Amino acid sequence: MQRSFFIAIFVGIHIAFVLLLIAKQSRFIELSYEKQRQEQLLRDLSHRKNELQQQLYQQTNPTTIAKRATSELAMKPLRLKQIRQVPT
Repeated sequence: MQRSFFIAIFVGIHIAFVLLLIAKQSRFIELSYEKQRQEQLLRDLSHRKNELQQQLYQQTNPTTIAKRATSELAMKPLRLKQIRQVPT
């Protein structure tokens, strides 16, 4: 009786260890998938940040500003003779 009891406990403990190892491995796979997803998101956001920085530099370029002012806003270049000081 006592011997069969210990054999049953021994087998039960080993089955529990196997189940714990399977759970650990599945959790590891789940977390590695999540890590890959987060790394991909980081790459996408870095790429988007670079695109937006490039767009900002393009829009703050004086040549681009002057071109937009003359073509889209119909502004004309200002000459120094046209500038006058307003008396206070």
